[in-house]
Amino acid sequence: MVAHLLEAHGPVLAVSPHLDDAVLSVGATLAAFVAAGRPVTVLTVFAGDPGPALSPVARRHHARCGLGADAVERRRAEDRAALSGLGADLRHGALADAVYRRRPDGGWVCIEDGQLFEPPPPDPALDEAVTELIGQALEETRSGLLLGPAGFGGHVDHVLVARAVARCARERLVPTWWWRDQPYSASSAAVPEGTGGVLVPFTPASLAAKLAAVGFYASQVPMLWPGGEDWRGMLSAPGPSGEPGEAFEPHPAAS
Repeated sequence: MVAHLLEAHGPVLAVSPHLDDAVLSVGATLAAFVAAGRPVTVLTVFAGDPGPALSPVARRHHARCGLGADAVERRRAEDRAALSGLGADLRHGALADAVYRRRPDGGWVCIEDGQLFEPPPPDPALDEAVTELIGQALEETRSGLLLGPAGFGGHVDHVLVARAVARCARERLVPTWWWRDQPYSASSAAVPEGTGGVLVPFTPASLAAKLAAVGFYASQVPMLWPGGEDWRGMLSAPGPSGEPGEAFEPHPAAS
């Protein structure tokens, strides 16, 4: 199964909810594709600018990350540097992150931090917009392999993207694999027995490329691993199987 995933031919499209998720979760696999000569594009769905007002969650998020009024542009610049280091192309969608977004009734999607991990509020227009964005990227990149988040951890934006990737996979019959979202699944990176998933082992080169790319997300690393936690060690550590690598599922965990 690993050979099937890595040795197929043609361009690859990885759909990232936020401006770091694809690299955190599967940066080494993307580096391996690039090293094998396969064109890789990372589409970040929720990379749009916030509106003139910020939700309470967004204000706290900016404070934790040391970000100001130019928060999203700084994060886009980090992503450009990270993906350039991996040798991947990028696309930044214009939809706003959940911390900046409003529900159809005008209220904030999230007022308390915990609401980021609740089921997404019904918003058919947003579901359609995410699906259309992914479909357009598939067509324009002529990608023959689609990668996206499984939604592990239940973050609202990860779940929305997992659902949209599943819809595109069904409608367009594109071979699709869902990654185990990091850092939420860092403590269980191996594939549980019986899931049908695969673990793509690190090589020294692919792991080095991933860790170098993650290092470009200067606003996010201290927030995700506060207090000087060893994020390099965590992202390199073996899972319960004893083998370090990046885990994928052949079906969405969040459908």
